[in-house]
Amino acid sequence: MIFIISAVALLFVYLTVAVIVNGIPDSISETYYTLSPLAFQFLMVVIAGFTITGLLEVTEGRWYQFLGVLTGAGMLFVGVAPRYRSYERQIHYSGAIVTIASAVILSCLYYSVWILGIWLICPLRVYKSKLLWIELLCVLTLMFSVVAGTV
Repeated sequence: MIFIISAVALLFVYLTVAVIVNGIPDSISETYYTLSPLAFQFLMVVIAGFTITGLLEVTEGRWYQFLGVLTGAGMLFVGVAPRYRSYERQIHYSGAIVTIASAVILSCLYYSVWILGIWLICPLRVYKSKLLWIELLCVLTLMFSVVAGTV
């Protein structure tokens, strides 16, 4: 579980710096263009490694353990192909979709289907930077389900 907490902490520190320097981005991937390309790529690769390791640990022996690998692998693709405004668009978006979908499914299987209620309420209230809030909600949902499921 320490790997999951470390991954989330790294992401929130990075996003805090991005918000302080440039304001609220439209998405996490937007920080590749507005902050530092190398920092974004390094962070995504490190977080992907922590995510895979942490989710394999907490889902050990369960049939859906592969979803932890898919969550991290999708994030790895986002980090390796960060230029979503160029020729890497399809790879980047595919990695992001795999990450979000597998994280939400894993959260539902690991903790509870009721966690989807958060997804129905929260993004509807946000008018600016919707994609960023959906990405953060995905991270928080996964974090909450892992912590609540292991307690």
